Amino acid sequence: MLTIAGIFCLLSTLLNCVNVFLRYVLNRPLNIADELSLYLVVVMVFVCMPFLELHDDQLCISTILSIVKSDKWRRVLVYVRGVVTLALTAVMAVVGFDVAKRSYDRNVITAVLRLPKGMLYGIVAVCFIIAAISWILIMTRKGAYLNDA
Repeated sequence: MLTIAGIFCLLSTLLNCVNVFLRYVLNRPLNIADELSLYLVVVMVFVCMPFLELHDDQLCISTILSIVKSDKWRRVLVYVRGVVTLALTAVMAVVGFDVAKRSYDRNVITAVLRLPKGMLYGIVAVCFIIAAISWILIMTRKGAYLNDA
């Protein structure tokens, strides 16, 4: 997944650099560059999210976890974090699939690329489901994250 995200990041960066050159030097911008770059970055973020959650590399404020010294209470805090994250990702997945379905039903497409928005929303919803599964795996693993805090 990180390779895919890296490729998307590279493509987005190159696309923006080419577009800046074309727009400001040749005065001929690429019409698709801004929209495609935006979708590449959004998909990159959501494709990486489950991987980052599974490996505890996601941005997290761990101040309370670093203060607590007892492994038992640290494990409890990790599980509380997991339950909250699991609940939020489940809600986001349900809402995401609902938005994707509505977009498909209404044939909503992107402005320039003419891609079905339902497909893009569906990708995000699937990534939320994978993140939720990642947290289920984390919470069932003995000693989850206790060595990293």
